[in-house]
Amino acid sequence: MTARPWMGPARALVAFVAVVSASCAAPLMKLPPGPGTLAPDAAGLLAQATSTCRGIRTFTAEIAVSGSVGAIKTRGRLSAGLAAPASARLEAVAPFGEPLFIFAATGNDATLLLPRDQRVLENGPPDAVLEAIAGVPL
Repeated sequence: MTARPWMGPARALVAFVAVVSASCAAPLMKLPPGPGTLAPDAAGLLAQATSTCRGIRTFTAEIAVSGSVGAIKTRGRLSAGLAAPASARLEAVAPFGEPLFIFAATGNDATLLLPRDQRVLENGPPDAVLEAIAGVPL
């Protein structure tokens, strides 16, 4: 490998320019202190801003969850799909293999599939089934 004497000074110059540029930047924007107040026409502005979204009837999302339960750290991913007027599907995606659970609901009828346990709960009320999954009343 041949020596490149210009590499050292070039890197130093780039680092120097980066530091000088960062120090000349404007300070980060700060929020005003105290409680905020709504503008008098806030409802109209919100309606105007969300008017193009009113036609949306389906929504899909991938949700990443991380945290701890007691001293145990946990991570997970949920695939969620919602459709108007009252349909939902949640799937706890596993890093490999079958999902942990699949929850599907339409109206007042929900099904919970636990593929790894080869168990299924059919025709349950959606809020009670979600409470069974989450362990928290909704």
